[in-house]
Amino acid sequence: MKVYLPKNIFSAVFVYGLSSKADENFIFEPSSVLSTKLDEDENAVGLIPSLDLIKHKNLFVSKNTGISFDGSLSNSFLYFVPKQQNFSDLFLKGDISLNEILLAKILFSEKYGTEIVITLDTKPSDFSSNNYLIAGNENFDSEKIDEGISFADEISDLIDYPYVNYLVASASETSLKQFTSNISQLDRKLEDSLSQILNSLKISDSHKKYITDNFNSIYFDLTDNELRGLEELLRLPYYKGIIEEVCELKLI
Repeated sequence: MKVYLPKNIFSAVFVYGLSSKADENFIFEPSSVLSTKLDEDENAVGLIPSLDLIKHKNLFVSKNTGISFDGSLSNSFLYFVPKQQNFSDLFLKGDISLNEILLAKILFSEKYGTEIVITLDTKPSDFSSNNYLIAGNENFDSEKIDEGISFADEISDLIDYPYVNYLVASASETSLKQFTSNISQLDRKLEDSLSQILNSLKISDSHKKYITDNFNSIYFDLTDNELRGLEELLRLPYYKGIIEEVCELKLI
């Protein structure tokens, strides 16, 4: 079975927890194309950005497994120009998905009363002049993350629940059931093996320490709390008039 995953540290950690899935074909792709891959191969499974369900309503979703955050640890971070009074532009960089695009607009409108202009940026970062939302491993390429603000923490604060960033999904109910059948207690398993997992990744010692110190704010097991957060998250685009109806979850 093909399993599509985003190219980030947290999906790599996720894979380490799937020792019973050694026979799976894990394929790492940009977050923006993961759901399309599942449409193209209905027997495949993927770890997709949660708001992709708005456009891919055919997908079944695991009710037990995903990646959620509710604190300092995050897959995306905000970086603001120091000492600015206000701003209207936000540059998005890294492994950008629909989550960052939609939620950035909603966050700044709801929390700060600012209608921002979003630009997808591929140029070298200029932190002295531009405000950024950076997604994925680019946050762990330097020590700049110490100056960043957890995007997950901001979204979690907005909805009063954990921010469900990624979901295990498939166009096939059978494939999804097969893939998730033996997955359980990932949080405990990954926490117990965290040191070994981080040592296998190409990140600095300071970033290993950062992830270790904040690992209690990431969840790979979905509980009722995360599922309520997911429902609140999917309602946000509806409340803002971005979509005409609330996405109905096809939980398995």
